[in-house]
Amino acid sequence: EIEYHVQVLEMRKSFYGELHQKTGLAYQDLGSIYSKSGQFERAIDCYLKAAESGQSGRMLGVLYAQIGDAYKELKDFSKASEYPEKSVEQKRPIQQETREKTALLNRYLGWFSSKSGRNEKEIECYLKVIGMKEPEDILEGLYFRIGDVYKDVKDYKKAIEYHQKALEMRKRIYGDQN
Repeated sequence: EIEYHVQVLEMRKSFYGELHQKTGLAYQDLGSIYSKSGQFERAIDCYLKAAESGQSGRMLGVLYAQIGDAYKELKDFSKASEYPEKSVEQKRPIQQETREKTALLNRYLGWFSSKSGRNEKEIECYLKVIGMKEPEDILEGLYFRIGDVYKDVKDYKKAIEYHQKALEMRKRIYGDQN
């Protein structure tokens, strides 16, 4: 399968040139194949070349998310956290139909930020999601996580505030008995 995608890429490069959207799509497809086969460094190279090929808007946002995923698989959380943020920036102009994806990307970025010790960024991302009116079960988890981050940085007043919000929401969702 990889050989087929390499051939498609070479044909598109010879026909359209390196900096064309169709060539970029071939790079992205090849990157996906490399990622599925565990060859994450090669996947990142392909995704970066696809991003440089003239992709824009939503497609560029997807590529940045794929690059972040590949770095996550390589356990390079510092680099992994850069790309979801770029992805979110690309997706912001798209309105309601991608609100859920933007919320998910912000949650993802918050998680990456936690792994690289960027507590302020983690809280910022989670607060953005809370402002997007996500379902209560997701918000409850985010309030709890924000409380944990504040506890980690020894801001106990804010930790209690967010843990209390999580507890109130949990009672509302599951009842007082849980």
